[in-house]
Amino acid sequence: MAFYKDDVAWTNVLNNAKEEFQLWIHSQVGFQEHTEVALQIAWDFVLEAISKYQDDPYNIEPLNKCLYNKQAMSILIFKEGAMTCGALKTLC
Repeated sequence: MAFYKDDVAWTNVLNNAKEEFQLWIHSQVGFQEHTEVALQIAWDFVLEAISKYQDDPYNIEPLNKCLYNKQAMSILIFKEGAMTCGALKTLC
């Protein structure tokens, strides 16, 4: 099923995805409070990538692609200690 980005259904999809993303990050070994900022930066970039690269408003594939790269994002958060837009752009 597909959604317009401004639909209530689309908003619910994004909210559920963000909750799943946050729970997954928090479940990782080594999570610390200071990574909360990195987590928010990551999620903001996910939303930006979806908005920027989503030509078809019915297509939620950009969101799925970003969420499938959670492991790569966690490596950037935990191993590198910081994220750059350039590094995140390669994930989405």
